Amino acid sequence: MMPARKLVAHYMQKRDRVERAAIERIASMLVEDPVLRVNEFVGVFALSPQSHIFRRVAMAGHYEPELTARCRVLLDVDRDVMDIGANVGFHKVLLGGLLRKGRLLAVEPTHDALKRLRRNIIMNGVGDKVAVLEGVASDAPGQIEIKIVAGLEEYSTIGALEHPSVANAEIVTRTVEARTLDQLATEHGLDVGFIKVDVEGAEHLVFRGGQATLARCRPVVLSELSDTLLRKNGSSSQEVIKMFEVLGYVVSDPMRPNLKPGNVEFGDILCIPREHPLASAA
Repeated sequence: MMPARKLVAHYMQKRDRVERAAIERIASMLVEDPVLRVNEFVGVFALSPQSHIFRRVAMAGHYEPELTARCRVLLDVDRDVMDIGANVGFHKVLLGGLLRKGRLLAVEPTHDALKRLRRNIIMNGVGDKVAVLEGVASDAPGQIEIKIVAGLEEYSTIGALEHPSVANAEIVTRTVEARTLDQLATEHGLDVGFIKVDVEGAEHLVFRGGQATLARCRPVVLSELSDTLLRKNGSSSQEVIKMFEVLGYVVSDPMRPNLKPGNVEFGDILCIPREHPLASAA
């Protein structure tokens, strides 16, 4: 007879397989974007039925609630926000709804994600606080090539598209406008208090182009970070972490605060200025 613990594990794995198969079947039958309520982001969102984000929300019933809670605590509602790699707008809706005097600049380069982003902003009534810019943030201005997987725009990048989740996917490229964080902050007159970055292995380029803004505005920064993807693009997680430490930031892993940041293959970093009242709790 199978021990109870193994029996439970076997049942859970079988249930997950059945649920995944059901979601895949539903996704293949959809003729238009599904609109899902995601409570931790206080909104409803049109998603690509092919996207892995749709599958994660459909399977779990939520999307990154722990990170969302940290954003709420660290957001200064009277200062401005930059969202680099905005995708379909989860953080735009949440943070835009919380802002009082602050504004939010969302930067996204892919056409399909932009369409859903703009739709989601309108559906959730935050258009008066959110501006959308088509393009990317990098270390220098100009025209730059971006790699895209249709329906899976969350993996788009200006670097090498090496994420294992799209290892065998068909990649298309297009040329987009690149600006630096420093340019964007100056041109839009932003007093940046919070920056969220999700650029699939090109984080070092974003932060190299934002050194003046980081030094002047001292924003809190939440960024995805993968040493695997960064090394494919000529950098490393430790290089990115060092950039912030040199500028006087406390860097931590928001999901695993007891671990050294940057040691998880696909994770996040939270960067808080040392003078921030919550830096000691990071």
